[in-house]
Amino acid sequence: SIRSLNNLVVISPDAGSVPRVQALSALLKVELAILKKRRLPNGDYEMRGLSSEVQGKHCLIVDDIIDSGKTLRSAARLLLEKGAQSIKACITHGVFSAEPLEGWGLEFFDEIYITDSIRSLSLPYPVQVLSIVDLIISSLKP
Repeated sequence: SIRSLNNLVVISPDAGSVPRVQALSALLKVELAILKKRRLPNGDYEMRGLSSEVQGKHCLIVDDIIDSGKTLRSAARLLLEKGAQSIKACITHGVFSAEPLEGWGLEFFDEIYITDSIRSLSLPYPVQVLSIVDLIISSLKP
């Protein structure tokens, strides 16, 4: 369980995710780190560093949408280079349109949690699909 990890740090993979990750960091009362990502002229990007130390820590990457997996893979590589003890990810929407999942670097992750907001036929380990049905139903109750 994520809550039981000591030395947990939640990771924002880019500037757009910072408000969401700050809220989770405050809720869990854990540290926050922001990945520094720079766009290249060819439309690609590079990970340039982190705002905080992750040496020996359990890292939880939190993002809203995943499509090609490039950001997730690059983030995991950088976190491992910086000495992360383990890496998990929580993703809201899985588009998965660009590459096969085998190219993602899944071996870098202990677990990847994704919601079923977009139907995915078959996702390999360590991807675990979480249902959002209960959340939607509870929000509809008066």
